[in-house]
Order: sequence, then structure tokens, then C-alpha cells
Amino acid sequence: MTPEDLGAMVQDVLNHLYDCAHLQRHPLMDYLQPNHRLGARERMRTLRTLMLELIEELNPGPEVPFRSARARAYSVLNLHYVEGMTVQEAARELAISERQLYRDLRRAERTIARMIADRSGGAGGNGESVGRPMTRDALLAAELDRLAASAEPAGIGALVDGAVAAVRPLCQQRGVMVEVSRQARAETIFTDVLLARQVLVNTLSWAVQNSLPGTVLYIAAEESGGAARFDVRYTPAADADRASEAPAAARSLAQHLGGEVSTEMLSTGTVRCTVVLGGLRETTVLVVDDNAGILELFQRYLADQGYRLIGAQNGAEGLRLAEEQQPDLIILDVMMPRRDGWEVLQLLQNRPATRDIPVIVCSVLDDPELAFSLGAAEFLAKPVTRTRLLAVLRRCVAHNRVLSDQAGREDT
Repeated sequence: MTPEDLGAMVQDVLNHLYDCAHLQRHPLMDYLQPNHRLGARERMRTLRTLMLELIEELNPGPEVPFRSARARAYSVLNLHYVEGMTVQEAARELAISERQLYRDLRRAERTIARMIADRSGGAGGNGESVGRPMTRDALLAAELDRLAASAEPAGIGALVDGAVAAVRPLCQQRGVMVEVSRQARAETIFTDVLLARQVLVNTLSWAVQNSLPGTVLYIAAEESGGAARFDVRYTPAADADRASEAPAAARSLAQHLGGEVSTEMLSTGTVRCTVVLGGLRETTVLVVDDNAGILELFQRYLADQGYRLIGAQNGAEGLRLAEEQQPDLIILDVMMPRRDGWEVLQLLQNRPATRDIPVIVCSVLDDPELAFSLGAAEFLAKPVTRTRLLAVLRRCVAHNRVLSDQAGREDT
């Protein structure tokens, strides 16, 4: 493929960055991974995530003024394609002519195309890495970064059946029988089906390979609080390779989903491997900001990431929705009319109905110490990039999950 053809495809993807149907069938995916077997949804998610990551790589950092020449490539791509500004609006924002913005856009698009060509091993698009070979852990981490987890309903029974079907030939080769409990088969959890299935398949494959031939591998599942717990028990062979350790790939995949995989050797001589999944239930986020464009921007940033956003354009509305909707998280602006974010934050902290909702202060006023002293869980300085927003949200969700687990253990 010529650089011109690649550049044209990059421009087309950027022009349709939030057009799911267009990205699902885009030929750039075939260039990046000629032998891929991704479904339509995974194609779309992969292309969008790749483009957003590449644009973010051009970000020179907060210390560089966004109107400077050093930040121009990032600024024009971010304003026009990510934030959705028209050429005229982006030109005014950067204080340059429309003709200059068009020229900068074309140069930035060619830069993205070169970055893609480098990642793909050159113009051949063979998908091979350039330079030193990556380790297995690094390859897995890169793949997980590419596959941003997307939450959807998943039947516990269907997950178990699919995983068992995948390892059944291996069971027959190893002389291991499988017995599945009928418990909780009809229950549904909210998680990424593709990644959850891989966690279970990898865990079962590990258990089968370490089982004593002629024994039975037992699988049971239960649902609790929107999460699924899978218990896999097997009798290890005498020469089993670290039979009581959880498989590394399954651990990484589960952690990416907000879950975990652990193992323990029981007094009976059997190994119990526990898989917890389902932490990707849809997270409700209340965005309190008098600029309606912020809500629209965050909605684009968080597309297919398992978040439901509610908007409030002033402090009074934000306080009301926080009590009524009980969101999982609140993103709070500071510079708002009539009642600023600092006052709203204190009111949220003082009201029993809202004091336990984590608040992320998001402001052009770079004062995280004040935010934390008033009870904020996180601080985001504007302008906010997609990478930073996702990182902060994931930290808050993970912290919520830990607190929920602790409360559950205390109740029992």
C-alpha cells in the first residue's frame, strides 16, 4: 500500500471516528491485521481506540501552550476530530486562518499514517513489530490496551458452556472429566463477554493441563452483587507445573475487567482456582458543568467504555440529581454561576445521601490540594484528555469496588 493510500484511509477513519457502522467495515483494519478474526464490534472499537491513542501520543504535555507550534499537530487533531469542532471553530480557537488549519490537519494526518506504518512494520502491513521482540507479558499488555473493555449483559451459564466447549478436546486428550454445577446458570452479569470468556478458557486450560489423568474437574458458579464467582477444583498431577499458581494470562485479563483470579491448595490435596468477574457493570457518572460541550466531549471520550453520563448545568441541579439518581461518580466543575464547585462539593460531603459518592473535581483552576482538603476523590485539570479521564475514572471505580467488597465481608 502506498503512503498516499494509507493517508487517505487514516483521514477517512478520523472523519468517521464516532460512526460505528462505518468503522465496523473499514479496510484499515485489514491492513493493520491481515489475518484478524475480529467481529464487527471489535473492528470498530480497535480502530477508534488506536486513533485516539495515536493522537494522544502527539500531545507534548501540559507545559506546552496548546496554541504553540509544538502542540499544533495534537491540537488540530484533538479539536477537530475528537472534540468535534468545525474547521472554522478550531481555527478561531487556535487563532490561525482556516487555510492554515487545513494545512496543519493534512500534515498531522500524514504523521498519524506514518505512525501506523511504523507499528505495522512498514508499507507491507504485515503486523510484525519493529526492533526487539516484545515479551509475552508486554504483548498481552499491548493487546489489552488495544481491546478497551466494553460492558454488556452476559449469561453465567453461557460463559461456562463456551469455556468448557473450548477445552473439551484437551480434556479428552488428558483423560480429565468435567462436571459443571447447575447453580446460578440463569443469572446474568455485566462484563466484556469476549475477555470474560478468555479468562475462563485460560483458567480451565491451565487446570486441565495440571490435573491428574482420570480425575474430575469440578466447576461451580454463583452470582452476588452483579459479579460472578467461578470455583474450579481439580486434583493436581504429581509433576504438575506450579499447579497451585493462577495462570498469569488469566490474572491479567481478569484484572483488566476489574476482577481477579486466585488459587489455593486445600487440605484435601485438591487445588481451588477462584475467578471473580462482572465488575464492569455500567457506571453512572453525573457531570456537573455549566458548559454543555463538556458533557458532549466526555460522552465521545467514553463511548463503548461502560459509562452512562448524566448532565447538570449548575450546582443546584447537580445537588438534586446526585440525591435522586445516586450516581457512582460525580465530575464537578468549579467555575459555575451562582454556586461554585467548592460550595457544591462541601454540600455533597455534608449530606448523608451523597457523602459517600466519590467526586472528581475538574477545573481550569489548578488547585488539587484544595480539592482534596474538601473531600474530592480525584482532581482533573482542564483541558482533559481521553487518556487522563479514563485513568481517573478507572481508579475511582476500582476504589469503589474495594470498598464494596470490604463492606460485604464485614456484613458476613
